[in-house]
Amino acid sequence: YYLPAWQLYVNNQSHPLALAQDGTMEFNLQPGSYQVKLIYQWTKAFTIGVILSFLSFLFLVLYWFKVPVIASLLK
Repeated sequence: YYLPAWQLYVNNQSHPLALAQDGTMEFNLQPGSYQVKLIYQWTKAFTIGVILSFLSFLFLVLYWFKVPVIASLLK
């Protein structure tokens, strides 16, 4: 499905993508031979989401290891 992060390259040059009525991507080329690359590039929002997910996971792992140590010290 179409997302703004998709980039189309035809013969190593950027080429416009369009949104089809069914939500997929479409593009037009004249008949011929082409090298076509469709690349998904991370957006700012995706990058922020990855960073926040990693930090949350790191916090949970550190918390999981630290809680038993603190509990044993309080006894």
